[in-house]
Amino acid sequence: MNQLKEKSLGFTLHYTTRMAMALLQERIKRHNVAVGQFPILAHLWEEQGITQKALCDLIRVEQPTLANTLKRMERDGLIKRVPDKEDKRQWRIYMTQRALDIKDALQEASRSVNEIINGGMNETEQKEFMRLIGIITSTLENELSKECQ
Repeated sequence: MNQLKEKSLGFTLHYTTRMAMALLQERIKRHNVAVGQFPILAHLWEEQGITQKALCDLIRVEQPTLANTLKRMERDGLIKRVPDKEDKRQWRIYMTQRALDIKDALQEASRSVNEIINGGMNETEQKEFMRLIGIITSTLENELSKECQ
């Protein structure tokens, strides 16, 4: 495995992300929230009433995957889905009071994981890393948009 991490940027990014997500999962599980639900809540904290389609596009998951996650979140009292007034085929997603009540705790858990991730780098290195990862992300997004046309 060490050779893979040394030779493959893709593998290293994947492995690093999985470790960070595992740590975040440990920190939020007491709130009965799964790490896969966190990006949905994060987007809803910024914009209530977003459509299911828009959420798919923002977090880059397939519609069936998101539908299943939303179903579990609705069951667990984190969100409610409301039919769109203009287009009954669309659903608008809203947070419940329970999700709002745990927002600060979840955001603090996320901040603490980010502090650990950043802990081994000084401020200059952190800025440079963000610049470089931004280039990688942009390149991948552009390539993916070409593939999806």
